[in-house]
Amino acid sequence: MYYHEPFPPLFNQDILAFLQRFITPLLCDYPQYASADEMSRFSGFLTKHNRQRYVAVFYHLLDPQRIPKADELEIWTEENLCNSRAAITSLMSLFSTRLPKEAAPDLWPRITAWIDFFSTFDDLWRTLMPLPSQKDFYFLFMTFCSHICVSNDSNFQLVVSTPGIRLLALRTWYSISDADFARSEDVLHIIHDLIVHGVGVSMQEVIESSQGNLHNFARLLMRQCEPVVPHDCPPSQEAAMGNFWLFRLATDVVAVVDNLADSQTYSEFIPRPLCEALLSLGFVKTVTMVGCAMCQHARQRSLGSVEWQFLTNCVLLLEILFRGRRPDHVLRTALKFGLLRIVLSCALIDPSDPIHSTLSAFIENTLTPATIHHSVLLDLVYAEAQVASAMEIRNSAAREAWKTFGNLVRCRGGILELFNSNERISQKACDNVKCGTISEKRDLKRCSGCLASCYCSSECQVLDWQRGHRQSCAWHRLYRQTIRVVFTPKEHAFMRFLLQHECDENKLTLTTDYLRGRQREPQAVLLTVYDYTSGQLKIERRSREIKNLGGDETENKIYWLDVIDRVLKSAGRMTLDVMRVSAGERKYELILPMRWISQDIPRALEEIIAQGDELGEAEMKTRVEEIMQRESATYCIV
Repeated sequence: MYYHEPFPPLFNQDILAFLQRFITPLLCDYPQYASADEMSRFSGFLTKHNRQRYVAVFYHLLDPQRIPKADELEIWTEENLCNSRAAITSLMSLFSTRLPKEAAPDLWPRITAWIDFFSTFDDLWRTLMPLPSQKDFYFLFMTFCSHICVSNDSNFQLVVSTPGIRLLALRTWYSISDADFARSEDVLHIIHDLIVHGVGVSMQEVIESSQGNLHNFARLLMRQCEPVVPHDCPPSQEAAMGNFWLFRLATDVVAVVDNLADSQTYSEFIPRPLCEALLSLGFVKTVTMVGCAMCQHARQRSLGSVEWQFLTNCVLLLEILFRGRRPDHVLRTALKFGLLRIVLSCALIDPSDPIHSTLSAFIENTLTPATIHHSVLLDLVYAEAQVASAMEIRNSAAREAWKTFGNLVRCRGGILELFNSNERISQKACDNVKCGTISEKRDLKRCSGCLASCYCSSECQVLDWQRGHRQSCAWHRLYRQTIRVVFTPKEHAFMRFLLQHECDENKLTLTTDYLRGRQREPQAVLLTVYDYTSGQLKIERRSREIKNLGGDETENKIYWLDVIDRVLKSAGRMTLDVMRVSAGERKYELILPMRWISQDIPRALEEIIAQGDELGEAEMKTRVEEIMQRESATYCIV
């Protein structure tokens, strides 16, 4: 005979003792015959005593069929909820150290189904009734997961294939307080294993777990890095070595966040929105600080394979974070905290290591192109002077890339010093091409409409207005505004100064090549492209073409036509020149026509061109050299 009526609402100690003697065997041996009310009312009592004895009761109470549907939630009472939580907590506590062999296959799906139910509606429950801390609940669940995974190799695949398990792992991660990260090693490692060694985590899961705000996930990563880089200051070697596992776990998770909208694999690509969120919170500084501390430790004591792998991962992560970005404050921050030391430390690894290809690409595609930018060049000069020689690099490709980078930094550092000095005089030619005046820019009058064209007198301004500036003034202004959106006036001025300086340094070669081109096509207007997109200067000459130049063809076509018209009417005094530069993923072509300061040089060059094929190559070079020496030739960018 079984007891089917509900238990009385109030129990005194005598009744509880009676129930324990009479009802307990019934519920333990035949839980399926007890009503939901009976089990719910009794479970609170059971969990306070020998829980091992009541496993069958907990199992029956946590039957997934008992999980209420969405439309039944309103009739669920606080007692139902607390009893179910107590039952699942009891089961996880009982088997957090050992699993019952006969119950293991059935234990996991029951617990995960109820954990998912509780986590899904946790916010709703907390608005209706007081509940215990969710942190302890999640921590116990992760400990339970860890034990299941290590107890049997096949169980790991069972765990990682469970729907929603990565979302639960992420929610557990969010529940860790800042002070507990360093003390939660076991929990963090199972979270890491569930996400990294499973099938990765989708951006959708990351956004869902972070309440729809990707910055919350980025802040979580930064909070975990706090014990490694405390209070936003460079860590000691001891701190970096003692807690670097925290940083390694965080970066491993970053590497497997897969943006489903992109075709790249997660091993090569971090979603751009996540990159931007991390960059805005100073993640580059943290990566560089930790990596630099590891480099300092490597000089005192050899690093193990795990530490070296971590250091090379720092370079891979930085390469991804910098990919497609302008060399602005992010690169400057990394340089300040030891970026070049990390690069050179990784370059000492065995020449066959795959890290060298990444290093070469990072030096060639990120560091070298940055040498043309005024905002970062000074930091490059200082950082390069603090590191060791390239001769220590074992891999030949990485060594050549570094030597090229170092030479450019030192050379352009000198140009930057001259640019910033009081010795620099900005010269400008009068924009009336019939006038040969070239003087200091501050002595010329500027057009109030476009703020780009300059004139030596009111007469020249009137003549140029009548010649065609009336129609092109607005396009000059538009082009100027377009450039200023991308480059500050100082950046643009330094690029002009850099180009003019390098043209003056190589004017003999440049002029000789120019004359050869004019000999081949006497009537053509030669376009000279000075390509700085790779950092090194590459010169390309071709006949004038409007399309595919200057960015948007429609926007700049009239401006191009006006510049070409001025070149044609200058009688050789002006050349058509473009400086091609990069700013992150974008490429820009700055139209920078040049003019000879000495008016005698264009006439002498035109005389050589007029002689056609009468001059051989060696004789032409000699004639050009004589002209250069006689006239002290130099360029001025219009």
